[in-house]
Parts: sequence; C-alpha cells; structure tokens
Amino acid sequence: MKTETLLSLSDSHLTVYRYASSIITKVDTYDLNEPESMGRVTQWLKADESNSTAVLLDVSCEDYFEEQLPHVRGRDRSLLLNRKIAKFFPSQSYSHAELSTRLGTGRRDDIYFISGIADTAAINPLIDILADNNIAIRGVYTLPQFTAELIKPIEHSAKLLLITCEEDNSAADRYSFRQSFIINEKLYFSRLTSVANGLGADMADDVRKEIERTWQYLNNRRVLDQDSRMQVFMVLPAPVADSLREEPEASHCDYIYASAKELAERHHFLSDVNEPSRSALVAFILAKNGGRKSHYQPQRLGFIQKHQRAKQLLNIASALVLTLAVVFSVMTIMSALDIKSANEVSAVQARVLGAELETQRESFKYDGGHGISRHKNIQAKCTTRTYIPTDWQ
Repeated sequence: MKTETLLSLSDSHLTVYRYASSIITKVDTYDLNEPESMGRVTQWLKADESNSTAVLLDVSCEDYFEEQLPHVRGRDRSLLLNRKIAKFFPSQSYSHAELSTRLGTGRRDDIYFISGIADTAAINPLIDILADNNIAIRGVYTLPQFTAELIKPIEHSAKLLLITCEEDNSAADRYSFRQSFIINEKLYFSRLTSVANGLGADMADDVRKEIERTWQYLNNRRVLDQDSRMQVFMVLPAPVADSLREEPEASHCDYIYASAKELAERHHFLSDVNEPSRSALVAFILAKNGGRKSHYQPQRLGFIQKHQRAKQLLNIASALVLTLAVVFSVMTIMSALDIKSANEVSAVQARVLGAELETQRESFKYDGGHGISRHKNIQAKCTTRTYIPTDWQ
C-alpha cells in the first residue's frame, strides 16, 4: 500500500501527517521549543516506512513582491528573473516566482509574483535532520500557495482575500490569523499574525481592523479598482464566526462565511479528525493530487533529490529491460512451440509417405529385364533391314 508522510512546519510546532488509501491521519505534533523534540522527530523519521515524504511550510517569515519585467523569452527570461530574485533572496533556495499576467499597453511587460524566505533559521533544523539521515523528499511546499486550490470548489470572485483562523498552539489565549490575497488564482501575498481569543466585540474589532488595513494596502497599490469592494472569504471556527456575525463588517468588504468542515466535504476530505485545520486540508490536497513541482529547493536536499531521480530512472530502466526480457522469452518459447508443432506434422507426413512407399515396393514385380532386351533386339533388326549404303548406287 502506497503511503506518504507530510511534515507540516509552523513557527512553533511540527505536525506529522500520514496519507494512505485516500485517508489522512495525524500522527503526532512536536513542540519545537522543547530541546528533545528534534531528537524524537529524528527517531520517528528513521522508523518511518512511507514511500515518499513532503515538507509543508506554514510560517510567518515569508515575503512577497510584485515585479514588472520586460517581456523576453528563453534563457534571457531566466537570467533576468534570477537576477531580480537574487536581490530579494540571495540564496535563491527558498524563492518562488510565478507569472501573473502581461500588460496590454506600452511595452507589454510581464508581471511576476515573487515570494520567498530570507531568514531560514526556523526551517534549517528540520532540513538538516532530513539531509543528515539521507531521507529523500519529493518537495518543500509553502501552504499559502495552495490558497486558490483550497477554495476552488466554492464560487468566488477573481480578486479575493481568504482569512483562516484557528487556535494558536504556542499561545492558548490567541488565534492564528492568516490573510491570503489571490488574483486570478495566483497568490499575491499572505500574512500570518495572531489575534486575542476574546470571542467578543474586542476580537471582532481586531479582525475588522486587520481586514481594513489590508484593504487600504491593496487600494494604495492599485491592486483593487479605486474604492471598490473586496470579497472576503472567511474560514473560521464556529465560535469565531458567530462572534464576527454579530459585529459590523469591515468597510468596503463583503464577507462570505464557510466552515472548515464544508471545505473538507467539497474536497472529499477523509481523516480521523473532526475539525480539520488548514494544514491538514492542504496536506490532504498535496498528497491526493500527486506529484507537483517543489516551491522551494534547499541546497542540502538537492543531492538527495538528484540521487532519488537517478534511482527512479534506474528503476524504470530495469523495468524496461525486464519487460523486454520477458517479451523475448515469450517470443522464443512461442517459436520453439511452433517448431515443435511443425516437426510433429513433418513426422506424421514422413510416416504416411513411408507407408505409401512400402506399399508400392511390395506391389512392384521385377521381371529380370527381359522385356527391355527384347525391345532393343527388335529395334536393331529393323534398323539393319532398312539401311542402304550410298556407295553401292
């Protein structure tokens, strides 16, 4: 049975999920503030027998940029884009660029959305464990990049602010509050903060202020049409959603409420947890939809991934060689059977011809050659009687 391990890393915790038979289960959660946690993670990974492993990042240290670049193709585009990315993220190991659109006027430049992590101190311990133990992974992914895919089953506008909120594992009295803005199914930016767990007017006021601040930021950058209303998609726990419904909405915004359970049903989410978290939902989507290109490429894992790809190619080559060997063996066996069948037919024909020859031999009576000699004597006499030499005339 094919299984996959998904390591969901936040600022303070590492949650391990296992996906098998279209069901995702939560294995364990490790507190990164405890010194012995990484040792326990190492022991668990060594004992893990999953077919593949993926890393999913849900951290607050990601940065986002919008860049306008000349429209070029091929190698020139790669060089131009890499130079721009290097200005924001020098290592380029934790960077991701996606083409958003092409302008319709002027030089018709390309608009790119660039995201990445400049400070990887919170991520390096996990990457070091994977590299030191030679654990092959299929990719390092960032949770916000799955925003559009997460809300795809529910109808929404082209420009949308998604808000997810869940209990903060690092602080019992606060909620983890993530805002992600998408344009035409492309992630423009995402920001992870926290709000107080008041479940009253104070919390609703904090949330409203965060949304209004985001609208003001987008409006100033002219991402939204001037003074237009912004659609806000809220995926909240039931108590938080009830608290916000009792208070006024943020100005210039239209709220759409949906529960995590509703999203889970739309994605046919199967799990052992009653209230799926955003990391569990995205981990399920990542595992269910199969292989996709990694968002980030840590250098330490590069050699392991190359080794993994080489191993896969060797496995494919071995399978092809084995298949060809089986085909040739089958063809050889069929040829041998055809030859055997032809030999049997030839043997039967030989026996039939032998029997006929034996029958003819037994019925043939030899008269000693008298008939032939007599015929020759008669012919000789006839020739003597009719011959007249020419010199007698």
